[in-house]
Amino acid sequence: AGDQPPAHVFLMVNGSSGGQASGQLLSMGKDRFKMRSRAGRAIYTRVFDLRDSDARKQGFAKVRKLSDDNADVRVVACGGDGTVKWVISELTMVGCLRVPIGVIPFGTG
Repeated sequence: AGDQPPAHVFLMVNGSSGGQASGQLLSMGKDRFKMRSRAGRAIYTRVFDLRDSDARKQGFAKVRKLSDDNADVRVVACGGDGTVKWVISELTMVGCLRVPIGVIPFGTG
């Protein structure tokens, strides 16, 4: 497990979703961190604010590059229904529709 290639997780956060929940995620003071799975596999996690167009473009470009390199890449949409659609649209624009998508529901509903 420790010899497995790392996983890359991109948290794409809509800071306007869900009242304070998304804002708390964005204000943790870290935009990247490293974790380990129980089996010892490295998991590199990056946090991007979807409202910041430069950060958003940079984030989805990194997803595309890692995907092109056949890395284990996952994207998590952090927001409501609109955020999920937004993330899928961005993945479509960079040609990454095979990347697994998760959702952390920060919507208002």
